[in-house]
Amino acid sequence: MPKETFNNLPEEKKNFIIQIATDEFYEYGYEKSSISRIVEMSGIAKGSFYQYFEGKEDLFRFIMTMASEKKLEYLNDLISNLNNMDLFKLLRALFLGSLVFQKDNPKLSGLTDRFLKNANSKLKEIILGDSKKNSNLFLENLLLQDIARNEIRSDLNISFTAHLITGIAVSLSDYMRDRFEDMDKLDENMYENLVDESIKLLKEGIQQKSQI
Repeated sequence: MPKETFNNLPEEKKNFIIQIATDEFYEYGYEKSSISRIVEMSGIAKGSFYQYFEGKEDLFRFIMTMASEKKLEYLNDLISNLNNMDLFKLLRALFLGSLVFQKDNPKLSGLTDRFLKNANSKLKEIILGDSKKNSNLFLENLLLQDIARNEIRSDLNISFTAHLITGIAVSLSDYMRDRFEDMDKLDENMYENLVDESIKLLKEGIQQKSQI
């Protein structure tokens, strides 16, 4: 994660460095990306870069975490006016909203997809761990809200259920990524059908049963 020297930079300069780094990772992928090109395009000294980040992996993890947080903010905005929806309609909106986020943020989404398809397992595990933690916390709040409304079972293990839903979202992306070289060319109808199938399976497992 960034060092304090990076956090103390003016916002405009921080954003410029991150944009240059995002372009670099998007264009060349993680393995072939170059710190030398990033600092040259950013107009900073290489020594300054290492005052901001530990190295390439540290910078990449920061960008991936930023992308994850931006996606959650995006999805949160998407459902902010849907508070009267039940959990399953919200989840459907979130799963489908992931596709909208991908279209609105092609470089962030593209570098994420390419990394997850090609990265070594150790770094992939670290990156996924960062994003899953954010997703799980987000979903735990949704689950607690619906338990309070008596719309889902109160005996659920909240942290595990959030982890499970995150896993479904990741699996959806993995499934589509295996079938399309570029995620921006995926079959949207196929994706929507898989979302509906996933929601149905989930709903039948955690929906509050009718009281007799």
